[in-house]
Amino acid sequence: MEANLEQAVKKLISDFECPTDALKNAMEDFDELRKKGLEKDDEMLAMAPAYISSVPTGEEKGDFLALDLGGTNLRVCWVRLLGEGKYDMKQSKSTLPREIVRNESAQPLVDFICDHIELFITENFPEKIGVSEEEYLPMGFTFSYPMSQRSIVDTTLIRWTKGFNIPEAIGLDFGSTLTQGMKDRKLPVVIEAVINDTVGTLVTRAYTSNAYNTIMGVIFGTGSNGAYVENAAEIPKLTNAGNKEKMLINIEWGASNFKSLPATRYDLLLDHDTPNPGRQMFEKRVSGMYLGELFRRALFHLIKVYNFNNGIIPPSVTDSWSLETSVLSRIVINRSAENVKEVLRPYGIRFRDDNEALLIYDAAYCIGRRSARISAVPIASLYLSTGHAGKKADIGVDGSLVEHYPNFVNMLRDALKDLLGEDEKNITIGIAKDGSGIGAALCALQAVKEK
Repeated sequence: MEANLEQAVKKLISDFECPTDALKNAMEDFDELRKKGLEKDDEMLAMAPAYISSVPTGEEKGDFLALDLGGTNLRVCWVRLLGEGKYDMKQSKSTLPREIVRNESAQPLVDFICDHIELFITENFPEKIGVSEEEYLPMGFTFSYPMSQRSIVDTTLIRWTKGFNIPEAIGLDFGSTLTQGMKDRKLPVVIEAVINDTVGTLVTRAYTSNAYNTIMGVIFGTGSNGAYVENAAEIPKLTNAGNKEKMLINIEWGASNFKSLPATRYDLLLDHDTPNPGRQMFEKRVSGMYLGELFRRALFHLIKVYNFNNGIIPPSVTDSWSLETSVLSRIVINRSAENVKEVLRPYGIRFRDDNEALLIYDAAYCIGRRSARISAVPIASLYLSTGHAGKKADIGVDGSLVEHYPNFVNMLRDALKDLLGEDEKNITIGIAKDGSGIGAALCALQAVKEK
């Protein structure tokens, strides 16, 4: 093994290191960005009021459709809230075609969604076809992209994330666009609430956990974002809160860019090849969509410059986005040369010796560890800035990283301990399974009640 390869990996690990002092500085940066976003629109953090003013108790009941437009899949669901934190659900899931989510026009996406809603209704509610508007099925719509809201149904798309690029839809109310599409198809559905998946995660955790102190909903999946409960009086830009004391806020923290956490060469190269260069810098360092690509770029650099893999660059490393984050997950599950070799063998990667394989493990590990440590910044900042220091608090989480990435939650908690000290023990973190489906139903229920 060439000595300079070992030095190169050590430099890579150093570049991806996130010292506690730097994370604490990032917490201060985040809190400043949070306050600016609450003050007025068009700031780095959207801080969008969700027009949901309370969290569920677990006793809610009702039947609703739920539509979930995520970064990878579209789901149409039927949800029955049973009370006592329980529910029944039936769903249909479809993969979103690339040519639809990267298109000049929004119409192909609207048509795709309407096709699947129509199929779901035909199969499950045939008696609803042709009914009057008074009998339409109520639906909650989870739209997991940065948007501003004027009410629980009136929204404006700010920008696309998660690899979507449909320029025509930016600045429009996508819910209204979809409603028109359903109307043209005579689909018996009415959208009662449009929510972000983080809001759905928060309310789902509150409904199912019996914690009674859920303060945040967080997504660590294809993208990354959070929502939390804020005092309405602390939101200067909210002029139509009425007599509501609380308001759920969709932060859109994927847009954060912390000066105290400089970008690596791999971050900059990745950013250059995305549809939104210079935007969503936090998300591009922590979310599942990007970790595999960061690792691929690191491998490419080690091969090209330091003669790793005998200087041979296989197609799996040459082509952008060819290594998914699941490859990273399989590598870091076990620090053994045998495991690393087995995972990377199908991708044309060969090793001179076991020590070289362990170096690649260390390179993979530091990318995931940085993701978890940076992810702790907004959580720790919100816990302190919203008056919960020294108090018990519950956080609902969802997404592929917290569910499937080895030790992600443990690494996140280690960072919270560095940032909060003993207060870390006051925080419970629990999976809010299917927050995008159950949460949409819960928010639709609140909207119907408040009519």
